[in-house]
Parts: sequence; structure tokens; C-alpha cells
Amino acid sequence: YNIVQDYQKVLKGGLAALVSEAEHELAGLRYLGPGSVEKGHFLRAAIISLNAVIRFAHRFSELAAGMASEENNPGRKKELEKIARTCRRVPAEPPRDFAEAIQSFWFCYLMMCPSPTSGLGRLDQLFYPFYKKDVAHGVISDEAVLEYLQCLRGKDMEINRISGMANRQKNAGMAKWHNCTVGGQNPEGRDASNELSYLILEAAQRCPTPHHTITLRVHPGTPEALMIKAVELVKTGIGMPAFVGDKSYIGYFLHHGVSFEEASNYAMAGCIDAALPGGEQEHGRRSGIVARPEQP
Repeated sequence: YNIVQDYQKVLKGGLAALVSEAEHELAGLRYLGPGSVEKGHFLRAAIISLNAVIRFAHRFSELAAGMASEENNPGRKKELEKIARTCRRVPAEPPRDFAEAIQSFWFCYLMMCPSPTSGLGRLDQLFYPFYKKDVAHGVISDEAVLEYLQCLRGKDMEINRISGMANRQKNAGMAKWHNCTVGGQNPEGRDASNELSYLILEAAQRCPTPHHTITLRVHPGTPEALMIKAVELVKTGIGMPAFVGDKSYIGYFLHHGVSFEEASNYAMAGCIDAALPGGEQEHGRRSGIVARPEQP
């Protein structure tokens, strides 16, 4: 499963909008046709679950606000107040800047755990509009972005499955398969890499934790500078990024009837499996495909 399957909706409207959508649908539901009862159960479950995520974030907001009220250090007090404002807003409302976007993402991602194979998706694509806007307005610097990205690595390292002997044995090395995909192409076939692609690699070089893992999608238009940056990271011995070929993966999806526009947005979900955000379940039901080319 890939977290970005529904996260675009959270970026655009926030969880509160999804709750309103589910409530509206439930209010108009008529239990007359096949599946209507199951649909009602699903909508109620969605409302309960999404409201729980919002309350979860608000608990952090309340904690940070309380800590800020007792903090004497002006710098730390300011940080705590910002955390309180951020957690009060996201993921209930759509994020307005890079800091809110990455915090919103993390709250939503936590809800996917402890599943060990929740892909992070194409973070350089998801967060780029917020990064670009903040940099253009002087709201954030690359050093600040790198700090957030390193914090994301640190937070991911805190997650581990400990329930059950089989899980403990399987995850003894803290393997998570939380794969972040960078680079690749856009729906027009042009190179999709951006400044965040480089910063995500740099964050791993500065914070060389085993997770989250990173995969670089390579195609003929991949910039040489990005390849060099990736090889420099490999040279550290961290074991990432992995390299996969767009020609192989996109070709695989095209062979199974997926449009290039959809296939160009694939992201890694695990080791070498690929997912189509927002569409892999539909295509999987239709054709039974799992993107795992023999020669990625």
C-alpha cells in the first residue's frame, strides 16, 4: 500500500474536508440497493477514524502549548508555539507551507503503521509546491528544509513492530521498507527531479540512518548532477539510494494497459515492487499485476 494513494486529497482539503464529504454521503444514503448497508458501515468507520486522527494531532498541539507556557528560553518557546499552531491546523486543514506539509504527512503516515511496507511515495513531488513557494517568499532556507528531512528520518527510525515472535524475528534488523522515491519523469515524459530530490539525498548523507530508504528512478533524461549526488551517497556505504529504471517499470505498466500518465507517477512500495498512487488497486483487480520487473 502506498501512503500517497489518498494523501493528495489531504494536501488539497485536509481531513476535515474528507469527514464532511463522508458525512454528506452518509446523510443522503438510502438503504435500498445491494451494498448500501456495507457502504453505511464504511462511511461511519471513515468518519470515526479521520476524526480520531485529527484529535491525535490536537493532543500534540495541546502538549506543545502547555510546554510553551512554562518555557523560559525565548527561542524554544517560539518553537513550541509554532508546533502548537501547526498541529492544531494539520492534518485537519490543508497545509499552507513546507513545515505544515511535512507534519501533516507524518501524522497521516503514522496511521499506516505498524505495517512495515508503507511506501512514502514521491516526496520530492509531493512537497515541491510548498518548498518552491516558501523559498520564493523567503519563508524557508535549504538548511531548514534539510533539518526537517533529517527529522523525518529520525522519526521513521523510532517505528518498529514488536508484537509477536514472528514479527520480532522478521524485523530484528529494524527493516521497514519505508521507501521514498525521487526523480523519474512527469506525465509529459520530461525529467521530474527538482531541488528536493537533491535535498532528500543530502539529508540521508547528513543523517545516515538505515531508514527511511530511498530509491532513485533513472531514465535517459536524469540529470548527471543528480546521478553524481546519488553515487556520492552510495559511496558512504549507507546502502542507498537504490536505482530503478523507468524504461522497465513504466514499460511493464504500459504492457498491462496503464496509461503513460498514470505509469509515470509510479512509486516504490517495498523493495522493488512499484505502486500506482490512486490507481494500483483498480489495475490490480483488473489484471492481477504487481510491478516487479526482472531487470529494473
